[in-house]
Amino acid sequence: MEIILEEIFKKVFKENLDKFYKLKGGVSDRQVYRLISTNKSCICIYNEKLKENDAFISFTNAFRKINLKVPEIIYINDDLKIYMLEDLGD
Repeated sequence: MEIILEEIFKKVFKENLDKFYKLKGGVSDRQVYRLISTNKSCICIYNEKLKENDAFISFTNAFRKINLKVPEIIYINDDLKIYMLEDLGD
């Protein structure tokens, strides 16, 4: 997984990944990571439950349209199993 996320990070930010942390994912099966380079940081989610991902992405986009403070979605891969979010900190 780390290699895939490292490749996506480099593609999105045009920087090499320096640090990679697995975070608690809550009660679902999703895997949550914090990815960090010298100048960038993001949260990356891997989840095989496509309906769950689609719902999260849809709600996030709807909330942003009405100016609620939610992380920006930076990247979504083609199969909807991996997406990157703005890192709002701890």
